[in-house]
Amino acid sequence: DMTKDYEKQHIGNLYIKNVFDKAGEYKIILRADGYKDTELNLTVK
Repeated sequence: DMTKDYEKQHIGNLYIKNVFDKAGEYKIILRADGYKDTELNLTVK
């Protein structure tokens, strides 16, 4: 899918996933073992 720029980082047991799209919106998903996933949705204007 060429419409998205995908970046994933692994820091210890914490995962940070950034998904960018053409609309200037991106999502940051924080994942850590034993914790509920936290999702942040941000819009760049």
